[in-house]
Amino acid sequence: MGKVSGISRKKLVRIGVGVVIGIIVVVAGIYAISANGGSGGSGGSGDDGGDGTTSSSVGADEDTVAGNTGTSAPTNLRVPETTKLPTFAPTTIAPIENPTTLAPTFKPTGAPTGEGHYEKFNFLLMGDTPYVPKDEKNLHLQFQEIRDMVDDQLADPSLSQSLFVMHVGDIQLGKKTNCEDVYFHMMQRMVTQLSPIPVLVILGDNDSNDCDNSNKAKKIFDSLFIGLEDHWLDWVFHQNFTNLEEVTRLENVTTWKNVTQLVTVTTQVPVSETVSVTLGNMTNIENITTTKNVTSTKPVTTMEALTKTEQVVRLENVTRTHVTERSVSLPPSFDRMDDMPQNWAMDKSGVLMLSVDLIQLNHVNDNKFTNIIDKNVQWTMDKIYAFNETHAHMPRAIILFGHPIRKSHVRPYFEKLNTYFYQEPGPLVRGGMLPGMDFPVVYMHGDGHNWDVDTRLQESSTLNWRLFYDIMCDQGGNAPPLIIEIRGTEDPPFIQERKDQFVISDRFGQGLIRFDRRGGTYTDWLVYEDRYPWPKIHPVFENE
Repeated sequence: MGKVSGISRKKLVRIGVGVVIGIIVVVAGIYAISANGGSGGSGGSGDDGGDGTTSSSVGADEDTVAGNTGTSAPTNLRVPETTKLPTFAPTTIAPIENPTTLAPTFKPTGAPTGEGHYEKFNFLLMGDTPYVPKDEKNLHLQFQEIRDMVDDQLADPSLSQSLFVMHVGDIQLGKKTNCEDVYFHMMQRMVTQLSPIPVLVILGDNDSNDCDNSNKAKKIFDSLFIGLEDHWLDWVFHQNFTNLEEVTRLENVTTWKNVTQLVTVTTQVPVSETVSVTLGNMTNIENITTTKNVTSTKPVTTMEALTKTEQVVRLENVTRTHVTERSVSLPPSFDRMDDMPQNWAMDKSGVLMLSVDLIQLNHVNDNKFTNIIDKNVQWTMDKIYAFNETHAHMPRAIILFGHPIRKSHVRPYFEKLNTYFYQEPGPLVRGGMLPGMDFPVVYMHGDGHNWDVDTRLQESSTLNWRLFYDIMCDQGGNAPPLIIEIRGTEDPPFIQERKDQFVISDRFGQGLIRFDRRGGTYTDWLVYEDRYPWPKIHPVFENE
């Protein structure tokens, strides 16, 4: 019994142990290869997570440890329960080993921008005006400039066409006006009478929270500015011009001329004669003077008035009314949110633009405002997905319009929105950008009154939103409206040509959006006023 088929029991045990060890080594090697290189098709690199532990082990779930890596979706992809994944989301990729190097499944095709042919266009951005009489006056002049600019664009189709004017809220100083009806009506009347293109206005905190009754103020605002875009479907502008002109009219003209006639004149001429006068015996010689009539003719010249009707040309100040009629509409994609109609969205030339109401009114508690934030996030993502379904590609960029600075109470909107753009970060690595979501997101707002470009979210340790830009415009009474240009796909990439410009590039590093401050804040008001003489159109501030 000490041998089995000529092999000792000890040898048999040694062979068995060797086989087991060999199997373990082979299995370990295969596992190591799959762990380090198996995710290469998804962009994983197996780099260290930062403390010697590979990123492939960070956040791994039970299925990954068990080896079920064939067809499951990324387990660290956060998707809110109320929203489905976009159609471009990967469904059969292996678990992500290194989210920071995830290769997007959405790839551009065709034109350099990747989404076909789009025309250039622009829009204007202003906010926080009018506050004081100077601002009201300034706003009138600014709209006159916009009319001149639009006229030039209509005369030259090669120029970038202005689509609309965006006012990002605060149309008054609520603490001073208390949001009385007249101030809302003043602004509505001004924009509808003066602007040749649609003006979109969103609610600011000065228009609501700075007043005694923020709820009433919002209702007045909504009644006047929601749906205002339809006004420009049949826009008529009357403008009076007074110039020195030659005027011809029929007038009675009187002239004078000299008339000479022969006139018979009778004059008395004294006649002297000597006569003898005898008185008795005396005879005296006396000179006797008498008169006699002498008739003669002589020429007499007089002035004679002649009156007749004839055409007379004079230089006079003439006031004429110029009537401009236009039908201007926003893109067909323009629509408003059903249960929050103050929010609107539209797309133009591959760029998705939408507004979000981020004002927490005084009568709205934190729980209700959290619900409003969630609705804003859902509204934003619904529009992104709808764009993708309509155009079969993601937007070239997204422009968000709001009023407030990114203060603590509005930050949840951006934090929640970020979860749709990036993988959930692990304990040692930042989350990687989700496929197809690598396009610029630009938040444009007022509230701070000074031009500012904030890119801090691009370096945020938690959000790492590398294509997010926060743009704040100047207070409208102190600077001209910004012109924001969107590059067409056939146009050369934008570059910064002057110090008062700023350019945002697309995902390919090509200048896509250019901000033109047009000189920045006003330095010489009198020069500006001389260019555009201002007739006062509203007496609201006369008593100040």
